[in-house]
Amino acid sequence: MKSLEELGFIKCSKGTHDYQFVLLLNPHRVIKKLKARIQKENPSLYAQILKRGMEMGSKDFLKDEKDEKDKKGTGAKKKGN
Repeated sequence: MKSLEELGFIKCSKGTHDYQFVLLLNPHRVIKKLKARIQKENPSLYAQILKRGMEMGSKDFLKDEKDEKDKKGTGAKKKGN
């Protein structure tokens, strides 16, 4: 639980014990925030995560990746330009 909290996958509030109240965050967003760290420690792991996301049809994670690629592209023009 401590590792999950440190990595940002959960947020905890103390009650009668340290993990009485736990908020589970969207793991795809957490992984995206950890992308640089993941790629540094294990370059192929992030690609494996993306592949698995595509197999599962995970639209939120894949949409974020597509948006990021579009931003890095040739400078998409806005409508009306």
